Amino acid sequence: GVDKVGGLVGANGSDLREPGTITNSYSTGSVTRDSGSEQTNFGGFCGLNYGGTIENSYSTGSVYYGCDDSDSDCGEDNDPTDKGFVGATVGEPVHIANFFDSEASNQDSGTGATAKSTSDMQEISTFEGADWTIDKVEADENDYPYLAWQDGESGTWRQKQVPDQQSPNASF
Repeated sequence: GVDKVGGLVGANGSDLREPGTITNSYSTGSVTRDSGSEQTNFGGFCGLNYGGTIENSYSTGSVYYGCDDSDSDCGEDNDPTDKGFVGATVGEPVHIANFFDSEASNQDSGTGATAKSTSDMQEISTFEGADWTIDKVEADENDYPYLAWQDGESGTWRQKQVPDQQSPNASF
Protein backbone atom coordinates (compact mmCIF):
# COMPACT_ATOMS: atom_id res chain seq x y z
CA GLY A 1 0.00 0.00 0.00
CA VAL A 2 0.90 3.65 -0.23
CA ASP A 3 -0.53 5.09 3.02
CA LYS A 4 -2.64 4.03 6.02
CA VAL A 5 -2.28 0.27 5.71
CA GLY A 6 -2.89 -2.20 8.53
CA GLY A 7 -3.48 -5.92 8.90
CA LEU A 8 -7.14 -5.31 9.83
CA VAL A 9 -7.85 -1.65 9.05
CA GLY A 10 -5.98 1.17 7.32
CA ALA A 11 -7.39 3.98 9.46
CA ASN A 12 -9.60 3.99 12.55
CA GLY A 13 -11.38 7.34 12.18
CA SER A 14 -10.24 10.47 10.34
CA ASP A 15 -10.48 14.24 10.55
CA LEU A 16 -13.80 13.96 8.67
CA ARG A 17 -15.39 11.20 10.79
CA GLU A 18 -15.87 10.31 14.41
CA PRO A 19 -13.19 7.98 15.78
CA GLY A 20 -14.13 4.31 15.59
CA THR A 21 -14.08 1.52 18.15
CA ILE A 22 -12.54 -1.86 17.35
CA THR A 23 -13.08 -4.57 19.97
CA ASN A 24 -12.32 -8.30 20.03
CA SER A 25 -10.62 -8.52 16.65
CA TYR A 26 -7.45 -9.97 15.21
CA SER A 27 -5.36 -9.84 12.05
CA THR A 28 -2.88 -12.27 10.55
CA GLY A 29 -2.05 -10.61 7.23
CA SER A 30 1.27 -9.01 6.40
CA VAL A 31 1.54 -5.31 5.54
CA THR A 32 3.91 -4.01 2.87
CA ARG A 33 4.55 -0.37 1.98
CA ASP A 34 4.87 0.14 -1.76
CA SER A 35 8.31 1.09 -2.97
CA GLY A 36 8.46 4.84 -3.42
CA SER A 37 5.97 5.69 -0.68
CA GLU A 38 7.35 7.97 2.01
CA GLN A 39 4.41 7.51 4.39
CA THR A 40 4.89 5.68 7.70
CA ASN A 41 1.23 4.99 8.62
CA PHE A 42 1.66 1.21 8.48
CA GLY A 43 1.01 -1.24 11.31
CA GLY A 44 0.44 -4.92 11.89
CA PHE A 45 -3.16 -4.25 12.97
CA CYS A 46 -4.02 -0.60 12.16
CA GLY A 47 -2.15 1.86 9.96
CA LEU A 48 -3.39 5.07 11.63
CA ASN A 49 -5.52 5.30 14.77
CA TYR A 50 -7.15 8.72 14.54
CA GLY A 51 -8.35 9.11 18.12
CA GLY A 52 -10.23 5.80 18.12
CA THR A 53 -10.38 2.92 20.57
CA ILE A 54 -8.85 -0.52 20.03
CA GLU A 55 -9.47 -3.09 22.76
CA ASN A 56 -8.85 -6.81 23.32
CA SER A 57 -7.29 -7.34 19.90
CA TYR A 58 -4.09 -8.81 18.50
CA SER A 59 -2.01 -9.15 15.34
CA THR A 60 0.57 -11.59 14.03
CA GLY A 61 1.37 -10.18 10.57
CA SER A 62 4.71 -8.71 9.57
CA VAL A 63 5.33 -5.15 8.39
CA TYR A 64 7.75 -4.48 5.52
CA TYR A 65 8.61 -1.31 3.68
CA GLY A 66 9.10 -3.01 0.31
CA CYS A 67 12.54 -1.51 -0.20
CA ASP A 68 15.85 -2.73 -1.40
CA ASP A 69 19.27 -1.13 -1.23
CA SER A 70 18.86 0.41 -4.69
CA ASP A 71 15.60 2.24 -3.77
CA SER A 72 16.61 5.85 -3.09
CA ASP A 73 13.19 6.72 -1.58
CA CYS A 74 13.62 4.36 1.36
CA GLY A 75 16.34 6.11 3.28
CA GLU A 76 17.47 4.38 6.46
CA ASP A 77 14.06 2.90 7.29
CA ASN A 78 14.27 -0.14 5.01
CA ASP A 79 12.13 -2.25 7.31
CA PRO A 80 10.71 -0.83 10.52
CA THR A 81 10.85 -2.57 13.90
CA ASP A 82 8.29 -0.43 15.74
CA LYS A 83 5.09 -1.07 13.75
CA GLY A 84 3.87 -4.25 15.48
CA PHE A 85 0.33 -3.00 16.13
CA VAL A 86 -0.55 0.63 15.26
CA GLY A 87 1.66 2.45 12.78
CA ALA A 88 0.82 6.02 13.83
CA THR A 89 -1.66 7.92 15.98
CA VAL A 90 -3.41 11.29 15.88
CA GLY A 91 -5.37 12.85 18.71
CA GLU A 92 -5.98 10.81 21.86
CA PRO A 93 -6.47 7.17 20.89
CA VAL A 94 -7.33 4.57 23.51
CA HIS A 95 -5.58 1.18 23.46
CA ILE A 96 -6.62 -1.47 26.01
CA ALA A 97 -5.27 -5.03 26.46
CA ASN A 98 -3.88 -5.51 22.93
CA PHE A 99 -0.99 -7.75 21.87
CA PHE A 100 1.17 -8.55 18.86
CA ASP A 101 3.51 -11.45 18.10
CA SER A 102 6.99 -9.93 18.03
CA GLU A 103 8.57 -13.01 16.42
CA ALA A 104 6.01 -13.58 13.66
CA SER A 105 5.76 -9.86 12.88
CA ASN A 106 9.50 -9.10 12.87
CA GLN A 107 8.67 -6.10 15.06
CA ASP A 108 10.27 -5.24 18.41
CA SER A 109 7.64 -2.75 19.54
CA GLY A 110 4.32 -1.27 18.53
CA THR A 111 2.09 1.56 19.64
CA GLY A 112 -1.05 0.42 21.46
CA ALA A 113 -0.09 -3.17 22.23
CA THR A 114 2.27 -5.36 24.20
CA ALA A 115 4.87 -7.39 22.31
CA LYS A 116 4.82 -11.12 23.11
CA SER A 117 6.76 -14.10 21.78
CA THR A 118 4.94 -16.67 19.65
CA SER A 119 4.85 -19.12 22.57
CA ASP A 120 3.39 -16.44 24.88
CA MET A 121 0.77 -15.57 22.25
CA GLN A 122 -0.23 -19.23 22.20
CA GLU A 123 -0.66 -19.43 26.00
CA ILE A 124 -4.13 -18.70 27.32
CA SER A 125 -2.65 -17.16 30.48
CA THR A 126 -1.41 -14.18 28.39
CA PHE A 127 -5.00 -13.21 27.61
CA GLU A 128 -6.57 -14.28 30.91
CA GLY A 129 -4.06 -11.99 32.63
CA ALA A 130 -5.40 -9.09 30.54
CA ASP A 131 -9.01 -9.90 31.52
CA TRP A 132 -10.07 -11.18 28.11
CA THR A 133 -13.20 -13.35 28.10
CA ILE A 134 -11.57 -16.53 26.76
CA ASP A 135 -12.37 -20.24 26.98
CA LYS A 136 -9.88 -23.09 26.74
CA VAL A 137 -10.41 -25.73 24.04
CA GLU A 138 -8.46 -28.95 24.54
CA ALA A 139 -6.19 -29.73 21.60
CA ASP A 140 -2.98 -31.53 20.62
CA GLU A 141 -1.04 -28.25 20.48
CA ASN A 142 -1.41 -24.66 21.59
CA ASP A 143 -2.52 -22.04 19.07
CA TYR A 144 -3.48 -18.36 18.81
CA PRO A 145 -6.87 -17.23 20.16
CA TYR A 146 -9.81 -17.12 17.78
CA LEU A 147 -13.36 -15.81 18.00
CA ALA A 148 -15.96 -18.20 19.46
CA TRP A 149 -18.37 -17.73 16.54
CA GLN A 150 -15.76 -19.41 14.30
CA ASP A 151 -16.63 -22.67 16.12
CA GLY A 152 -20.35 -21.86 16.16
CA GLU A 153 -20.11 -21.24 19.89
CA SER A 154 -21.29 -18.41 22.10
CA GLY A 155 -18.83 -16.36 24.07
CA THR A 156 -16.08 -14.08 22.88
CA TRP A 157 -12.70 -15.81 22.50
CA ARG A 158 -11.51 -19.44 22.42
CA GLN A 159 -7.97 -20.80 22.43
CA LYS A 160 -6.67 -24.29 21.71
CA GLN A 161 -4.47 -25.54 24.53
CA VAL A 162 -2.79 -28.83 25.40
CA PRO A 163 -4.47 -30.21 28.54
CA ASP A 164 -2.53 -29.77 31.77
CA GLN A 165 -0.50 -32.86 32.54
CA GLN A 166 -1.49 -34.53 35.80
CA SER A 167 0.83 -36.79 37.72
CA PRO A 168 -0.30 -40.45 37.64
CA ASN A 169 -0.56 -40.39 41.45
CA ALA A 170 -2.66 -37.25 41.61
CA SER A 171 -5.75 -37.49 43.76
CA PHE A 172 -8.83 -35.33 43.56
